Amino acid sequence: MFTSLCQYSLGAITQTFAGHIGTLELAAFTVENTVIAGLSFGVMWGMGSALETLCGQAYGAGQLDMLGVYMQRSWVILLASSLLLTLIYVFAQPILLVLAQEKEISRVAAQYSLWMIPQLYAYAMNFPISKFLQAQSKMAAMAWISAAGLLLHVFFSWLLMLRLGWGMPAACWF
Repeated sequence: MFTSLCQYSLGAITQTFAGHIGTLELAAFTVENTVIAGLSFGVMWGMGSALETLCGQAYGAGQLDMLGVYMQRSWVILLASSLLLTLIYVFAQPILLVLAQEKEISRVAAQYSLWMIPQLYAYAMNFPISKFLQAQSKMAAMAWISAAGLLLHVFFSWLLMLRLGWGMPAACWF
């Protein structure tokens, strides 16, 4: 529960800082985060969840060597899926325009979505690791990593987006 709260708070915190930059930036981030990244997140999370069953069965059966094999296979599958989903990020502007989004918001959201492509590949690596640790009941490790990530995200979002004035490009770097 705590781990999920920390992980889902990252987007809300970035959205809060985007609101301090400007209304167009806030709108663009919200659209990109909800439509483009949201779709990709759902696909990646759904595919990564299959590992939960496989790793749980392997751990319960004492086949610990299979945990790593399943995680590595999941990485390959999710990285290949990321390649396909990258097209959504690359063609975000036409997609958003077809969905009747305003032109200016679509333009800025499309630029932001290009900056967020590495997030897609981070999902491909993160989801299998998360399920790998969860199957072994290593929840404390996940909680500590998520809490540290959240604290670093808040600090670097403030520093890069507001204090140093890098704006929205900085939002995708941390």
